[in-house]
Amino acid sequence: VTRVEVHPGVEKYVLKGANLMWPGVANFAALHMKKTGDICGVFAYNGQCVGVGTMGTDVSLLLSSGIRKGVAVEVLQYMGDLLWISAKKQELPILKEETEEEEKEIDEEEKAEAPSNEVSE
Repeated sequence: VTRVEVHPGVEKYVLKGANLMWPGVANFAALHMKKTGDICGVFAYNGQCVGVGTMGTDVSLLLSSGIRKGVAVEVLQYMGDLLWISAKKQELPILKEETEEEEKEIDEEEKAEAPSNEVSE
């Protein structure tokens, strides 16, 4: 899932159900390969996920035009909405990004746990 980080104070608009606009995006450079419709999480400056949605614009179009306007994320779900409230857990844990070394360890563990496709005679 793509991580879209917002400038401090912008999360309050997402928490009221607003879409995230490009001027509110803090990690624009990290999103260079994202396309319209890609699933993403909206994260406050403190690392807490405040919403989930889809990319509203191909980032490549913004880079080529040099203009950062319009909808960055069409918010589908946000912390505190009716679906969120109806769930048992009302707070998401703060997620940390894995280092390359941790990702390699996870990949190795998954390979070790995967069933073998070899046929024994």
